[in-house]
Amino acid sequence: MGGMLESMGKVVRRSDYGTGAYRRRILLIAGQGEVSGELEDDFHHFRAVLEHDGQRVKRARGEALRVPWTTCPGAVRPIARLEGLPLARSLRAGAAHTPPAAQCTHLFDAALLAVSFASRGQPGRRCWDATVPDRKQGATSATLELDGQRVLQWDLQRWRITGPEPFAGRKLIGGFGRWAEESLEPDLAEAAQVLQRAVYIATGRRNDFEQMERAVDHVDTMGAACHTFGPEQVEQALRVKGSVRDYSLQPDALLRVQPMPIDPGPEAM
Repeated sequence: MGGMLESMGKVVRRSDYGTGAYRRRILLIAGQGEVSGELEDDFHHFRAVLEHDGQRVKRARGEALRVPWTTCPGAVRPIARLEGLPLARSLRAGAAHTPPAAQCTHLFDAALLAVSFASRGQPGRRCWDATVPDRKQGATSATLELDGQRVLQWDLQRWRITGPEPFAGRKLIGGFGRWAEESLEPDLAEAAQVLQRAVYIATGRRNDFEQMERAVDHVDTMGAACHTFGPEQVEQALRVKGSVRDYSLQPDALLRVQPMPIDPGPEAM
């Protein structure tokens, strides 16, 4: 990796892209009245812990364990807005309860998967593992495992699934989550949304994030898509250098290292 930014807002591409794979692991643990969701991938490590009464979320809190931007730890505060959310299988229900753009996308994902798990009403654990090999000429084959068993494999050409059925021809952007929850049985709909998110985030492996300095320089690309890129944080957000990991050859290392939580600071909810 190396080089200079060619212009403000433009990211230098990695010269070694195409030789590895993006990996994401999400571990869910449900106990009596409490459930946690922990997510780690190349770029992030977050944990959400929710207390519930069997019907609704009573309290939600988050931990930022490895983050890409200096303002990301502040996203542990707005996750508290999930209080009152009914326990349900739908991963889209959280967006109707509180605006996703105010949240950290990845902490929010972990929290909503935890809510879905809690809605089953039984203690236990589930572990999702997504793998997305680097694309070659826009193509890749993404896989998703649940507790070590493969549940999905998609052949992809850019943002379109080319196979197998019932996904062939489906684009991963523009209402994919709605289609999944309206058209598929709940377990498959949940799996499809987990893998869709992984495919989307995997595109970050193309970029040399060590060359980035300020989030505000990339607003045109990112938009107000999450907590850090919101108007109150983006001007202050700096890149956390050295925060990217490569789990291409060591998937078992995911969620094995437990760094100290990062202080979210005085930022208000």
